[in-house]
Amino acid sequence: MKLTNNGQITAFLALLITMPFPLSGNSGGPPTGYAYNAPNYNSCTVCHSGTANSGNGSVEFIDLPNEFNPGETYSIGIVVTGSNSRGYGFQATAMSGEQFAGNFSLNSDSENLELNGGFIQHSSRTDSGIWYFNWNAPEEVTETITFSASGIGTGGSSGYSGDRVYTVQVEIQPESAGILSNDQQITFRLNGNYPNPFNGETIISYSIPKNGFVNISIFNVAGKFITSLVNDYQIHGEKKVFWDTKDATGNHVPSGVYYYVVSNGIYKEARTMTLLK
Repeated sequence: MKLTNNGQITAFLALLITMPFPLSGNSGGPPTGYAYNAPNYNSCTVCHSGTANSGNGSVEFIDLPNEFNPGETYSIGIVVTGSNSRGYGFQATAMSGEQFAGNFSLNSDSENLELNGGFIQHSSRTDSGIWYFNWNAPEEVTETITFSASGIGTGGSSGYSGDRVYTVQVEIQPESAGILSNDQQITFRLNGNYPNPFNGETIISYSIPKNGFVNISIFNVAGKFITSLVNDYQIHGEKKVFWDTKDATGNHVPSGVYYYVVSNGIYKEARTMTLLK
């Protein structure tokens, strides 16, 4: 189309502004401020359709400590599970009140990741839904720090419709700010598994500060449920449970990286382990 005068050019530009364009999936990272934390509590649902946490998956932090030492660096990660058609994405942050707490940094295992101000996020869609990075704790802090994330499993061939959004928030405290229970200073803590890597059997040790229902479940890196080791009411204290590499049907699983989630209805923590055969 050839425009011959200023009036035609103005009309054409107005048409471009009002013309509806088809949306395409955002393969890159999200804009700043969609990690579902204060002060705005925005999540991926701002752009993607659907209600948060209504799908068949979740978003979880991996290897996040219950307590932290000011100035120390921690290697942590994010796992997004659930069905998808085109891959996974996320954005996460750590805040004390309405201020960013510490800072994130990349390491040798940080693939498809980027920093965005006080946030860390995917730089492109991934097939696995698992990312690793560092969190550098602030030098001086006396308050609880809230980690939060918004994850997504893309659900269509294009656009933003049909996508699944999940959110999570986890609070951690400065070292020695434990929870008192029955005159003992017992915190909710996942101590990890030993040995790791392992072959044949491994021991997962943990502690719970009060009596209650506890669940320990194992997933593979694709987010597929493998088995539950604990799904029962437990008395507070130090605990341990064994995993013999069998799934829920009694079959041994192949070598690979797995992650386990321990929760008691109030607290939740996840860590990874490596099975070598």
